Amino acid sequence: MAYTDFKSLKKVKNDLGVNIKTSDFLNEKKFQLNDYFKEQLEANLKEIMIMTEAGICENLIAPVIKEVARKNNLIVWSHIQFDLKGSESLKGVPDYLVGIIDDDAISIKNPILCLGEAKKDDFHAGWGQVAAEMYVAQIANKEDAVEVPIYGLVSNGETWKFGILEDNLLQIDSKIYSFSNLQKLFNVLNWIFCECRKNLDEVLEH
Repeated sequence: MAYTDFKSLKKVKNDLGVNIKTSDFLNEKKFQLNDYFKEQLEANLKEIMIMTEAGICENLIAPVIKEVARKNNLIVWSHIQFDLKGSESLKGVPDYLVGIIDDDAISIKNPILCLGEAKKDDFHAGWGQVAAEMYVAQIANKEDAVEVPIYGLVSNGETWKFGILEDNLLQIDSKIYSFSNLQKLFNVLNWIFCECRKNLDEVLEH
């Protein structure tokens, strides 16, 4: 079974024992948007109707998360194999993982954010896949003696929704963010990435 076989949060709950609830946990931290970057992003958005799924990832999702990750000294890994060790049922290739670079300088360490595209605007399936990936990221971190919240993000390129996994509880924020308020979206992303960086730093320093 691959991550893509998790078509809903109900399956995640039934198969992985993850409880799900809606909450309001997000905050904001001001992010200074580069004017040129903003103009390019808005130009790309105008072409969303003729973009393929890969085009949405490359032109709308990736630039946004890479811009914020870079400012917080985190690395975005795109479409890499990410399997649960010893498992035949939890494996696959997430759209994006955010973490730090391992000692070998070529692989991911301590993934703390999983991001998936809501293909064909199907956020239900998007959350099923991302939640399964978050579950594996949590286990991978625990095996490295790192216990931190795992953040999740599902987007169709224009609309963005966020979640957080702590222990066996996945909270999905009730609010929806979009490019219609680009500054607010970046402020929320910046807050999340700052929290990710802070959580990792606190654990890795000990």
